[in-house]
Amino acid sequence: MVYKEIIDLLVRLEKKYCEASGIVLPRKSPWARGLVEFPLNLLGFLGGWFLRNMPRRWSFAWQEKILLFLSGRVRYRLGPHWGHRVKMARFLAKRCEESFGVSPAVVCLLSHPPVTREVNVLNYELIRHAYHLLKEFEGYAHPIRQVVAIDRFGLDAVPLVQECFYAGLMRGGHLGFDRQPWLRRGFQRKLFERSGYGRMAYSLVEALKKRERVVIVLSGGVYENARLLYTAREHFWALRQKAESSARNRDQERNLFSLLAAESEESVLSAPYRTREVPSSLEATLEEYALSLGYSREQARKTTQNFKKEFGRDVPWRARFFQFLIRRVVQKRVPVLLLPLSHGTEFEPQMSVGEPVVLLPIEKKAGNPQEHWGRIWKVSPQGGQIQEKVESVQDFAQAWVSENFN
Repeated sequence: MVYKEIIDLLVRLEKKYCEASGIVLPRKSPWARGLVEFPLNLLGFLGGWFLRNMPRRWSFAWQEKILLFLSGRVRYRLGPHWGHRVKMARFLAKRCEESFGVSPAVVCLLSHPPVTREVNVLNYELIRHAYHLLKEFEGYAHPIRQVVAIDRFGLDAVPLVQECFYAGLMRGGHLGFDRQPWLRRGFQRKLFERSGYGRMAYSLVEALKKRERVVIVLSGGVYENARLLYTAREHFWALRQKAESSARNRDQERNLFSLLAAESEESVLSAPYRTREVPSSLEATLEEYALSLGYSREQARKTTQNFKKEFGRDVPWRARFFQFLIRRVVQKRVPVLLLPLSHGTEFEPQMSVGEPVVLLPIEKKAGNPQEHWGRIWKVSPQGGQIQEKVESVQDFAQAWVSENFN
């Protein structure tokens, strides 16, 4: 199933949820959008450019003021081990520079809070604490770039004026991510051309190689979007990459996505933020799809069970994202330090720093040429010692994400 089809499916799913829940989104008429969208995009872009190019201390202060304003100055408490985990990150970065002669790129990975009235400002606080985490880690030594959604789907809950200005601001000052680039027109398309999903990977690699500190939501969005856009889509991608057969049944993939979407729709309408499960009626269909790609019965059953586990998580394992980092950044002799930051739960929110690790370059493993392996550094529980481990990226992602995110 192609990317645009999945996005369109998610848009329809959210529309049904809003109608069933009585949620009224801001009205945005086509004529009003045509009148104000590009001028406000351009104004926001210029504001973002100034934020990115002013002295970092000033930029940090201004962005904190903006985030505090958006959150209504609501503050959440810090979780345990904050200071200790920052020291661990500094230790890993120092040892990396001593051993390899280069400083690591840094990625701060965030969870995504639920979008509910009770905790609707939690996301702003999480981003603000990501800034403070990076500041404690190394001061103002490097610029910070956020990867954030700037498309109509991601900003449908804010009024038109704020949507248009914010999209331009994040494009000019950060790594704005446009999941619906086909909706842009004329000069606007030119302004946002580096933000489309087809170009975002290049922008991210470029930022990391320049040692800009990147803040990104690991799940890729709210729970339902993450399950379909990343968990399901990346599961089918991984199946095809490791398949013995080169066959690809697009109709069968579309059917599976539709079935998963129908299950997600039913779950969203009944209880939008509970843990999801792949219904047993779908397991056989998923296994049959794997068999059609040349997998053995045992392999098909194993991949389906792994998918079930990941589909039930609020934060997916995102093995493909870590494979991308290793293949496009780490294997180019740029180590990557990962700093996890989560919000806890919507019932007991707190800013918790997880265990930092460094991804290091490694020689290719023999065997399946599509299998990606990682060389990982972490600090021993006793402290002061580096523990090194070589494992498949799938195993690393599953263990590390499960440990540091709900």
